[in-house]
Amino acid sequence: MKEISFNECQKVELDILKDVASFCDDHKLTYFLTYGTLLGAIRHQGFIPWDDDIDISMPRPDYNKFAHLYNSKRIGSDYYAVAPFSEMSRHPFIKVINLKTVKIEPGLHYEKDGELGVDIDIFPIDGQPEDYNDFLKKTRKIRRLNLILNYKNSTRTGRSWKGVLFWYFCKIFSKKMIANRLNNIFHQQEYEDATYVGSYCARYDSLNSWHEKSLFDERVHVEFEGLKFWAPKRYDQFLREIYDDYMKLPPIEEQKTHHSNKTFWK
Repeated sequence: MKEISFNECQKVELDILKDVASFCDDHKLTYFLTYGTLLGAIRHQGFIPWDDDIDISMPRPDYNKFAHLYNSKRIGSDYYAVAPFSEMSRHPFIKVINLKTVKIEPGLHYEKDGELGVDIDIFPIDGQPEDYNDFLKKTRKIRRLNLILNYKNSTRTGRSWKGVLFWYFCKIFSKKMIANRLNNIFHQQEYEDATYVGSYCARYDSLNSWHEKSLFDERVHVEFEGLKFWAPKRYDQFLREIYDDYMKLPPIEEQKTHHSNKTFWK
């Protein structure tokens, strides 16, 4: 297989985003650019130069409709939506992959979870508690469950005796058991009835992902790689709540991707 270059990977991801965005517009589903992708759109009008992924989010009702409709409408397409906790994915959110590619994530059991490809992430926006301390408690519980899931699927046992012990401890739990517990937490507060919302699935930014629901009431188009995609109209507030002074570039030593994946053309 031929390895996909960094720039090629960005191009493939952008093509997936165009397809998903068009599908959502055609089916009147709400989506937003989010996290690093929204930051890139506002600060760089495209990808963060050292970033190699695309994130979008959808209110839970639209997310559920997308999960139900997308694959059934994409017969013969190059793209496929991988459901959360499916045989192909260990993640608690949807990924849309290019079926002509393969992604190798170090340390995972591919005979159990299958191989993904170049993909984009789709995060559900869920209802959250009105009290921030209750939100923190739920988020930390979700992080612990995700940590168990990550260790369970990993071929690495850790460097310390505690890491080895925890790795064996995680083998006790089934993937289905963890998935059910996470899904129960995700659905405790319905999106429609919530005052505060956010994504519990965003691994790096989840402790800041607690927003007034009204922040997502209106959308505007923003530029990303010469194209227009939807973003929250109050994107400045959203980005400040996640990243604080988001227009300031990080130090040079931090300007690198957080992924160690390898991607290939089939």
